[in-house]
Amino acid sequence: MTAVAKFEDGYSIADKVLYGVSTIHKNHINCKTKIWPMMNYDKRSEIVIDYPGDYDVQKVLLKVFDTKDGNLHFVITYNDKKYIIVNHKSVLKEMDTNNVDVWIVPNQKIAEMLEKLEYDGEVLNLEELA
Repeated sequence: MTAVAKFEDGYSIADKVLYGVSTIHKNHINCKTKIWPMMNYDKRSEIVIDYPGDYDVQKVLLKVFDTKDGNLHFVITYNDKKYIIVNHKSVLKEMDTNNVDVWIVPNQKIAEMLEKLEYDGEVLNLEELA
C-alpha cells in the first residue's frame, strides 16, 4: 500500500508533502505543479516548493525539475522511501530513477509509458485516486 492519498484538490504523500493543493498548509511541505514566477521564500512562514532546485526540509529531500511548459516534477525521499512525480517523459533523463518505490503520474498514458520503459517501483495513476 502506498502512502499517497487524495487531499482537498491535490494529494498527500507520506502525510508530509502536499502536491497540487491550492490552499497552503503550515504543517506540510507544499509542492506546486507549476513554477511560480516570483521568489517569495522569505515572505512566508509556510513551506512552499515552487521552483526547480534541491531542497532539504524537515527530513525530506526534494529534487525539483521543470519542463518547457513550466510544469514541475519531483524526486522526493522521505523515511527511506523514494517517490517520483513525473508528468512528461523528457524529464526522466535528468532524474535519478534508481530504487524508486512509487511513481506518481497524472494519467494512464504516462503510467503505460513507465511500464514500457520497465522502471522498478509501483506506478500510481492519480486519475484513479480522484
